[in-house]
Amino acid sequence: MRVPFVDRVGEIEFLSELAERGSPFPLFIYGPEGCGKTRLLEELRDSLKAQGFLVLYLDAEESDLGRALRGSSRELVDAVASVVSGFEGALGKVVALAIAKVVEAYEHRYRFRGKRVVIAVDEVVEGIGLGEVERYAKVLHDLARDVVELGAESILIIATTSEEASRDALSRHSYLHLSYLWNLGEEAFEELARALGAPRDAVEELYELTSGNPRALIDIATRSWRTGSWLEAIYAERIRPLRYERIVAAHVDDLERIVEDPDNASNADPELRKLLIERNLITYLGNPLTPSTRPRPSAEMGIGNEFAWQLNAYRLLIKDRLIPQLHRE
Repeated sequence: MRVPFVDRVGEIEFLSELAERGSPFPLFIYGPEGCGKTRLLEELRDSLKAQGFLVLYLDAEESDLGRALRGSSRELVDAVASVVSGFEGALGKVVALAIAKVVEAYEHRYRFRGKRVVIAVDEVVEGIGLGEVERYAKVLHDLARDVVELGAESILIIATTSEEASRDALSRHSYLHLSYLWNLGEEAFEELARALGAPRDAVEELYELTSGNPRALIDIATRSWRTGSWLEAIYAERIRPLRYERIVAAHVDDLERIVEDPDNASNADPELRKLLIERNLITYLGNPLTPSTRPRPSAEMGIGNEFAWQLNAYRLLIKDRLIPQLHRE
């Protein structure tokens, strides 16, 4: 299935301008699983390479080196290969953790002087682990300084994560910038749905269920637009396990309030809020990547001013199926 790239014009323009200026602070972008962070980095990579930037794209979750470095500038791929020669296993993680050595290898072979450099580490927390992300953010900050000292014209380092729990750890530090990317807006979502062949009369419902999430839409498309099949799958995988969590059973009233208004997560039981965040069910709406990134608050869509359900379907399944079960027990 060929999936077109839609919208994200504002985000591409903002990141391109930031790459042109350069930044001493690594930019960490978090957001719902499947909202389009990887595709955004891939499109940015191709656009900046065409403008003459030296670009290293790294998928930190990938084991295969070719796929982990897909689309990167050839000279940087050579530098990476020289560093990881002889290593086996999760090579995306190996490269991510050895990024300083990759910079050294590139400088030894090619020199950074006069280059405009972009390093994009995709799914960084998923690759290296939540416990390493704070230390790694400092490594990236120091790396940006080192590349400029080697004579680069500019440097921009971007890292993405779908692990909502990493936001709390990263937000404690001043040596990085932290922004979120939300799902597609309604018009862009409709464009994507039409391109994928969605039934015309189903697009509104699809948007309401998925909150505009591209990956969720693609998942439903692979099921021949049978939303019931998709809902059953995410209930079994993401919602039903909550039934067996002690903290959920102990705070059903708080869960009901978060279902009605996600901003109630701010004064709910801290352990319940932590669980919903760690399970990537709700997300904190902090600093948007661009003004257009911020979603419009909507109780019906499960979007507040501070928090939002990553998919409205999670909220609806908890409301209609999980909570009644918990009350019966």
